[in-house]
Amino acid sequence: MKERRADDIRAGILKASASVQASSNFKEARHSYLKNFLKEHANPMLHRARKSSFPGDIVMFIISRELNPPIGGEQTGVTISQIREFSAERKLCKAKYIPVLVGLMLFFGAVMRVSAEHDRREKRYMMTDFSYRMARRILSVPLKAADILTGRSHFTELLQDVGFLAALSHAQLVAPHNADDIRAVLPETKFFYARTGGLEAAFLLAVMHERARREEREMVNFNFAAMAKKLSIGRVQLHRIMKAFSEEGYAKLYRRGGNLISIDDSLIDFVDRFVAMILAFTLANCDMAEDIYFKREHTQWRWRTSTLSAA
Repeated sequence: MKERRADDIRAGILKASASVQASSNFKEARHSYLKNFLKEHANPMLHRARKSSFPGDIVMFIISRELNPPIGGEQTGVTISQIREFSAERKLCKAKYIPVLVGLMLFFGAVMRVSAEHDRREKRYMMTDFSYRMARRILSVPLKAADILTGRSHFTELLQDVGFLAALSHAQLVAPHNADDIRAVLPETKFFYARTGGLEAAFLLAVMHERARREEREMVNFNFAAMAKKLSIGRVQLHRIMKAFSEEGYAKLYRRGGNLISIDDSLIDFVDRFVAMILAFTLANCDMAEDIYFKREHTQWRWRTSTLSAA
């Protein structure tokens, strides 16, 4: 039964992603997503927030519990045990890492620790104003692309309302897929996530490839010092990433030091499919969040597959 459910979920991801890629606005939406993702990644405050390596789904879990408190008068905030249970359900990370990750979030000012009213020995964790600002900045990246995809500026405006943020965080948490489903649909993600800065480097190469094509160039100039600074990683790490890309056939390095490179279509294909999948998730989350926010009937999480214009 579990295998059948997993197959249904993965088939839904593939169908929704294909619908996004077939949209006449996908190219523009993809460009917006990559450009804004890299821009926000270079933001010092957002980079500081990301350095905690805290899974985004766990951040949304804490936000959701704060903005959508469970019935029964439960105390504000979440406990380490609740975060462990959620992480195990979503297969995000091992339970032993949760206290370390929460400690990093405390260090970077992303959460604050509060004592429960009924028992001051019980520690709970709440998001800070800094976290809410950063969450909106990060969420605005796929939402801007989704607005382009649907041909209207709507979701980014709604995001400023705390009610829509609460609805969006709830929608993201009730989504039926987990990390295993994403890896099954797009197995290449394991390669890019295995290296710090790997996914970001792939996005940067895709943007450079797009610019080179417009200028009718087959190769791109790649300044390791400038690109490492843009990606907020060290030059040594970037050299490792590019060497791995070369070995996997995603790029080919020329000249001594690899300052001139050609980018293989397989990398562009991965980026296209990855962005399409992200936007498919975003549209489904936003559709449910809208239903909750505007108090519509028959609120449920569902893929959007029929309302995008084909190219």
